[in-house]
Amino acid sequence: MKKQQPAELGGSEETKPAKPTVTPARRVENVEEYYFSVKLKEVARMNESGTRVINLGIGSPDLPPSAETVQVLCQAAARPDTHGYQPYVGTVAK
Repeated sequence: MKKQQPAELGGSEETKPAKPTVTPARRVENVEEYYFSVKLKEVARMNESGTRVINLGIGSPDLPPSAETVQVLCQAAARPDTHGYQPYVGTVAK
């Protein structure tokens, strides 16, 4: 028995895949482009125009923290009063 080719390759209409029968929910019509996708395009346009943009985005920085920064973070992490949840009303600035 010989296999039939799909219609787009010269086969019959009967071998074309069926169209989806699922209708997307109406709320999908209000979904907008991801915020950071828009921002990355904006930054790309700025870079193309010659504006220097410092990337402070999510992810790994291009340089490691200084030894002093690591030391201060370690000291703060070792303090027993620096662990716990943030109060709902905030904290007093020191």
